[in-house]
Amino acid sequence: MNFLFCINNKYCDVIKPVIYSILEHNSGNHCFYFIYADVSDYNQQKIISYTESLGCLAVFRKFDKDIRCLPINGNNWSVEVYFRLFACYLLHDVDKVLYLDGDIICTGGLTELYQMNDILCAVENDDQSACCRLNLPKGQRYYNAGVLMMNLQKMRDLYSEDAILTDLFELKDRLLFQDQDFINVKYGGVIRSVSKVYNYMISVAEVNQNYSKESSPILIHYVMEKPWNVKFPYKTDYPYFKLMWRLGRKMELVKLYILHRLYRIYQLTLVSKEGRKI
Repeated sequence: MNFLFCINNKYCDVIKPVIYSILEHNSGNHCFYFIYADVSDYNQQKIISYTESLGCLAVFRKFDKDIRCLPINGNNWSVEVYFRLFACYLLHDVDKVLYLDGDIICTGGLTELYQMNDILCAVENDDQSACCRLNLPKGQRYYNAGVLMMNLQKMRDLYSEDAILTDLFELKDRLLFQDQDFINVKYGGVIRSVSKVYNYMISVAEVNQNYSKESSPILIHYVMEKPWNVKFPYKTDYPYFKLMWRLGRKMELVKLYILHRLYRIYQLTLVSKEGRKI
């Protein structure tokens, strides 16, 4: 299987648990592709050495287009979110790839998803209000772009690279959720909807009881707060903690766990003082 990540220097260490979790549950010969603009040679070599130690390949492809005028809304995003839009051209020798955000861990087999041959496969967003905001055709759904099963050959056949770049610049003022909005506008009519187990969004699962009933998630997606951050608020951080333990990063894990608990105590102290619930 081929996997794709779009990264910068900040995500080079974060990506390792994702890779490890994929290989824990998916045997075979795998290749991990990385699209980047400013990842240092040192960090590239670290990732290459890590994947090779696990019996897999790592391939880096540089993004060299000037897209600095495109919007970046919020602290959780960077310009790298747009790189996936050009994956089918940068990976011109690859037929299909499973794109994953870097804040995901794998807990099961991905063969069934990978064998799908539609142009794009994705999970529907729980909130469909973006359909109205983007004026999508009646009946079309809005999809989360954190997990994308991409048939690169069919994507190349559908649109040229120049067409994607031109439309991206023309639509930039409408893109509240950057590349995700663009994918829904440009490809929404041909996306195949797949089970939520392939993009189990933690922040949604915590507040939506129906979503939480989804059994046995295969790809857990930490869409808002990240489990490696001290302020991570959800009880469902445990899959990530267990993964870190298996990775042998026990001291880092213990430190993070203690900081999580201390931050929670701090929150409860504020609740007690202010007489309200966080």
